[in-house]
Amino acid sequence: MWDHGVDGLNDAILLTTLLRGSMVALYISLLLVLSVVKLTWARDVVTGVALSRTTSYVRAMIPRSHIDPGHSTGYS
Repeated sequence: MWDHGVDGLNDAILLTTLLRGSMVALYISLLLVLSVVKLTWARDVVTGVALSRTTSYVRAMIPRSHIDPGHSTGYS
């Protein structure tokens, strides 16, 4: 009977350790996911800014009549 009590205590300790370990693993995986999302978001923002600057620079280099001939000649 005493052995059964020790086994129950060991089971409780093991269960607590497993739960704590799974919570830590969940927390770590959540941090990893968030860091990947942040990196992706930052990369998208940087490339988006660079792309919009490049696009506006290229549009400024091309004469308006080549981009939209209807508006420059007055035809709709």
